[in-house]
Amino acid sequence: MSSIDPDVVKNIVKDIITSQLSSYQIAYKYHLSKNTIDRLGLSHLGEVIYNQKEKLAFEALIEQIKVLKNQGFSVTKMYEHLGISK
Repeated sequence: MSSIDPDVVKNIVKDIITSQLSSYQIAYKYHLSKNTIDRLGLSHLGEVIYNQKEKLAFEALIEQIKVLKNQGFSVTKMYEHLGISK
């Protein structure tokens, strides 16, 4: 695996800590794999904290999907809007 710019790693960790973005959304945002985001999150936050943040982000994502579905978004548009589709 190629190394990731330290500034990008810093921004990813910041997103994990301060946003409600899931690992899927962060991976999409930075054009990386979910496994890479998981690895960075686990190494910088530890397993317990990272898994809790990921659980909360996933719950927030589910709520966002429900809102968009109720607004009539198609599945494709919903996922593009949320940054979880390629």
